Amino acid sequence: DICSDGRTTVSLFLNYDCSNQATRPKVFQRIISTVEQINNTKLESRDWINEEEANALRSAALKCFVTIMSSLVQWQNSRSNLRSQRSPQQQSNSNLRQSSSENNFLKPIQISAEKSVEKKQQSEEDL
Repeated sequence: DICSDGRTTVSLFLNYDCSNQATRPKVFQRIISTVEQINNTKLESRDWINEEEANALRSAALKCFVTIMSSLVQWQNSRSNLRSQRSPQQQSNSNLRQSSSENNFLKPIQISAEKSVEKKQQSEEDL
């Protein structure tokens, strides 16, 4: 039930799994790993669980995984809907900020051919 809400799932991931603090447990990773182990382990070979119970456990684990993925999709869709409901002015301001930051990050480095040749000659002379 804890992962049926996408916002909670994302918060778990961001606050624990993405934390720089080594003491914080990787909660989301642990949930997914446990679900994966349940589905990949041959539980029937153990003496404490029969085949019917093992199948029920696998089914529950699969439902848990589907719930997590569905909640994340719903969370993403709700965020997309919020963005599409913004006023044109808000969208324009957001696009400008994003465009500006992208331009700063992706600026090509301009080096003239003359400077490149000079640097190459200088490095050859240094050898």
